[in-house]
Amino acid sequence: MRPTLVLAAALLVTAGPLAQARPDFSGTWTYDAERSMEAQHAAGKIVVAKMLGDRVMVAQDAATLKFSITFMGAQVLAEYKLDGSASTNISSDGGKDVPVISHVSWEGDKLIIMSTSTSDVKGAQVTIETKRVIWIDDKGGLIVDRSGTPLTEVTPSRSVYKKVVR
Repeated sequence: MRPTLVLAAALLVTAGPLAQARPDFSGTWTYDAERSMEAQHAAGKIVVAKMLGDRVMVAQDAATLKFSITFMGAQVLAEYKLDGSASTNISSDGGKDVPVISHVSWEGDKLIIMSTSTSDVKGAQVTIETKRVIWIDDKGGLIVDRSGTPLTEVTPSRSVYKKVVR
């Protein structure tokens, strides 16, 4: 074998598998009630929830993921830093603004958003921790799984969204 061919083969073997490409969630997505119901049954989840509203516009670049969520006529904006550093978004809890601190990571082609906030529950301050796992399935649907604690405040659920094609 020629030395350059041996060297090239050795580099391929030692380099290991190439980094997996991360999905780009950019686009406009609408809630898919039928697929969400199917997903609920398949995943054993107990609630169908529009976790990204009726419609969500997603913008993603190398540094950030931005959601512009439309739910019952209201607009909610959320932005997450893809480098894993803390992102702060504001949620509403009974008319009060509640800061929600989130950290993003990747598990293969799935985006993980871990969030923490404090809410007033029956007169007591309760720490709410949620985990959202977001990915695109083999049918092209945007899947959002949610879990967290306490279970009295975070009901496990799954939502499916379909991409709006223009």
